[in-house]
Amino acid sequence: MKTEYDFCENEHVIIYEIMLPKRHKRKLREVLDEFLDPQKLRESPPVKKWIEAIGEPIWQKKILEQFMEAIAGYSMYEVRGRFVINGKTADEKTNVVRIIVRNPNNETKDQPGIYKLSWNVISFFVTRRFAEELEVEDEIWFTECSTCLLSRWVRKGTNNSLPAKVSA
Repeated sequence: MKTEYDFCENEHVIIYEIMLPKRHKRKLREVLDEFLDPQKLRESPPVKKWIEAIGEPIWQKKILEQFMEAIAGYSMYEVRGRFVINGKTADEKTNVVRIIVRNPNNETKDQPGIYKLSWNVISFFVTRRFAEELEVEDEIWFTECSTCLLSRWVRKGTNNSLPAKVSA
């Protein structure tokens, strides 16, 4: 029996990347696992501020659920880079973490919503924590790409948590 797939195209996503020397891999995984924990995320200052501004607990819960659904997860890979530091070149193995956040309404960072919240959470919860807890790096690189489109092949009959925009 042949497996069939639907092509789901052009879902707006925001892609963040954090680059950190490989020697910090254990700390990197610890912080990222906390980032995917709804309770720890709820306690982070940017999320706390955002959901408290909403007021009603039922809406707070709904917004947090939407945010957790928007986070598709993360992937980590290793690259070998050459960097210029104080006029000298240095070779270093670097872990790159890619976090994909769904942006179904194609929001901008100026609008209150998933994009603004994701930027605040990722820049605080992930990047800032590295800067404060490691205290040894001169720089931690953090990039964002807000004009990305994600297309997927989704096997028919699967209970996929991502909303599908199926092309004809």
